[in-house]
Amino acid sequence: MKKPDIPYNEKTRQAALDSYQIVGTLPEQIFDDATYIASQICNTPIALVSLVDKDRQWFKSKVGIDADETHRDLSFCGHAINTPHQIFEVQNTKEDKRFSDNPLVAGDLNIGFYAGVPLTNENEMALGTLCVIDQNPKELNEQQKKALKALARDVVYKIEARKRELELEKKSQINTELLKKLEQTNFRFQSLIESAPLGIVVTDLKGSIIQTNEVLENMLEYSKEEFQKMSVSKLTYSADINKTKLNMKKLIEGKVKQFTMEKRYVAKDGSLIWGRISSAFVPDSNGHPAYLIGTIENINEEKQVKQELQRSKNFLSKITNIIPNIIYVFNQKTMSNEYANREIGATLGYSVEEVQELGERLMPSLCHPDDLNRLFEHFEAVARLEDETVAKIEYRMKHKDGIYRWLLSEDTVFERNGEGLVVKQLGVATDITELKEVQEKLSEQTIQLQKRNEDLKQFTYVATHDLKSPIANIKGFFNLLKKEVKDNTPKVAMAFKHIEKEIQNFTTTQEGLTKAIKIREDKIIADEIEVSKLLGELIDSAQSEIEAINGDLYLDMEEGILIKTNLVYFKSIIQNLISNAIKYRSPERVLKLKIAAKKNKNKLNICVEDNGLGIDLELQRNRIFGMFNRFHHHSEGSGMGLYIVKSMVEKLNGNITIESSVNKGTSFQIELKLL
Repeated sequence: MKKPDIPYNEKTRQAALDSYQIVGTLPEQIFDDATYIASQICNTPIALVSLVDKDRQWFKSKVGIDADETHRDLSFCGHAINTPHQIFEVQNTKEDKRFSDNPLVAGDLNIGFYAGVPLTNENEMALGTLCVIDQNPKELNEQQKKALKALARDVVYKIEARKRELELEKKSQINTELLKKLEQTNFRFQSLIESAPLGIVVTDLKGSIIQTNEVLENMLEYSKEEFQKMSVSKLTYSADINKTKLNMKKLIEGKVKQFTMEKRYVAKDGSLIWGRISSAFVPDSNGHPAYLIGTIENINEEKQVKQELQRSKNFLSKITNIIPNIIYVFNQKTMSNEYANREIGATLGYSVEEVQELGERLMPSLCHPDDLNRLFEHFEAVARLEDETVAKIEYRMKHKDGIYRWLLSEDTVFERNGEGLVVKQLGVATDITELKEVQEKLSEQTIQLQKRNEDLKQFTYVATHDLKSPIANIKGFFNLLKKEVKDNTPKVAMAFKHIEKEIQNFTTTQEGLTKAIKIREDKIIADEIEVSKLLGELIDSAQSEIEAINGDLYLDMEEGILIKTNLVYFKSIIQNLISNAIKYRSPERVLKLKIAAKKNKNKLNICVEDNGLGIDLELQRNRIFGMFNRFHHHSEGSGMGLYIVKSMVEKLNGNITIESSVNKGTSFQIELKLL
């Protein structure tokens, strides 16, 4: 197992991660939404927002896994952060030397596939990854990769926004505490004004500016002297002036003790700066308003955060609208649909607004009557789900054109109330109408194939049993006829020879059919066989025949391979292929026959290769293993040999293939399972 390399900028990267104050925090829905969508887009059971800490990877959000963290040395994400701008994909972990013996691969988690997009901030620091995991090997397509990268960018936006919100909350706390202190004091606060972390302005009751602090002066780029010649109205953006005056009036008249509002200030360079002002009056000795004092917080960044959040919402909306599935939020309390993407129109013909208008009538109106009770039972099952688990159901919904469409819905818990009861469920519905139609056709074809198989079985039974006696009778009468015929002229002798040949061909065919039926009906008795030993015996028995035609036999066998199979079938397969090689050798060259046996993982591969006449596969490939097919006519045969060989191989749960070229030779490849 290869441990992840430590990034060259690890110290800076770790400091960046620590600055977000996110590791070890509670789950948040905005990140859970991202992992759920990632798992749906990539069709994987596991998705994570993983943050790579000092000696661990910690999961801010997770789908399909119980653990909250794993050691960094075992992590895939530790590898991924070394390429901050590239997706890190391991299509088959069990064949990858870096991970094949990793406990996360070889252990209970059984990771077979991993793809992670680094969560890289604006300073090029990879904080962790948004990753998807499967137990089986696979490969993401380009659309899935693009969507995963887009989701990763969105997760980074949310992490940044979360950090800004924490900073803004801290500022807001400072603002509140400062305002309370100012209300408790009187006008002796000059040093406090100058040391305050927020902008401060003191005005008379008409709005003329009396005092400002350095923070406000830097914020709007005016000097103290310039401020003292200005009024609040001159600093305020025209669209916000009336609202500002109204709040100041309420404060002076005693209708409110203080007010807070967000408004735009005009800086010296003409730019607009958003500020949040909290204002109260300073009383005179009689308790009447003497001055107004306000703390002004620069909220330009906060506004940017809100804009980014809105962009994030718009982005997620766009993602859900391009996914070729219906994505919806269903309210179990009102039994109505609260959200659906535009795919519902393509699938069922209704607009999102039309679906929402149906309210609680949605399911009774559109669900097929035969499926409605099952669907309500499905809702009850969703209500019993644990978080991050999924319930599935297939059912029919009526299209706007009146035709029912089959849907596969996969639902999970989206929202619970204070008592922990499910209120809303999030689901993805896929149109499986075409799949259902294909399944129905396949079912019909299966029935037809079964009937044809029975018909073929009946035919072969007739051919092998009912014809056996007539063939024997014909042979007997023919032998009697030869004895009785006295005039044995050359023509008569030739006729007898042809008749005898046809009787023999018919007998061979009948015997081949009998053997084929026996193979189909036999129950396999498996024996443990040492492959090289058995092949050696078969080759020894064929050696004299090969030497008789001056042929050469080459062996390439791996020793010690054991296989549990039927001894009779195994022998017959090899003997048939050797016999074919001898029978269909080329008259133009010496026969060279090669037999190889190799172990490939849990499979035995046997190759029988010759340099004989060969077969034109462009013309004959589909007929190679059929009944009664002969490809050379210089030698007698029933055309059943390769059919019987293939039947025996398949009876042993194996597979046989052929490669051949005319006048070059033929190679048979047999694959059987080992012990």
